[in-house]
Amino acid sequence: MYVSNLRSPTLRMRLAIARRFSACFCTDFAATIDEAPVSAHRSLGAFPRRRRVLTLKTYLLTWSPPRYNWQRLPYLAHLSAQGWPVPHDWPCQNTKRIREGDRFFLLRKSPKPIGIMGSGFILSSIPYPARRDSSRGSARQRGTALFVDVNFDVLLDPDSDSILLQSRLGRGRLALIHWRQARSGIQIPEDAARELDAQWQRHLARIRWPGLRSEPYLPAGVSPTPKVLMSKSLRKHPSR
Repeated sequence: MYVSNLRSPTLRMRLAIARRFSACFCTDFAATIDEAPVSAHRSLGAFPRRRRVLTLKTYLLTWSPPRYNWQRLPYLAHLSAQGWPVPHDWPCQNTKRIREGDRFFLLRKSPKPIGIMGSGFILSSIPYPARRDSSRGSARQRGTALFVDVNFDVLLDPDSDSILLQSRLGRGRLALIHWRQARSGIQIPEDAARELDAQWQRHLARIRWPGLRSEPYLPAGVSPTPKVLMSKSLRKHPSR
């Protein structure tokens, strides 16, 4: 519904005043008012609403094996390599400004190897308090940190895959980030984020990560259960 179709005396008066000013100062002003939706007139009088431009940001999430035993990592990394989405929940400490659609990279901390092992996008509209531990399937709370739901577009298993080592992250803008002391939830500057993403894509191409050319595929009648996928993974890596 538009203003020209309304019978409100108040809006008609506003249009009349707008047209008088338009005749003196700007011939296009009245046409702009006539074409503006009703919501704009209700909130800002006779002036159309300005659109907000949202800028997506990039954050660094961290994983420390001694503090969190990620038992399902081999299975989830295998899913990612086959082209399947990998949703998960992850702590972001006390960072509250993370929003849906933001980019993230996952950093594995000590013990070695230390480096980037995953990337993806945020699914949560806002961070939330700790819930159940989805990786272990237990009801134990994981501390008091805030969490976000994420979706990994790439997830590597450091025990079987080559991750982007910290030694390669000390150049250019990336040298400004203290990787060893980094905590989960810190924001990566925009220029450093672009450089990190470019280096990450080159690394995936260098190690020939299967997910770059894979699509989810299973034979007819076979469901993607952990038992089925892990049996295939163990045939490729019998030492694990």
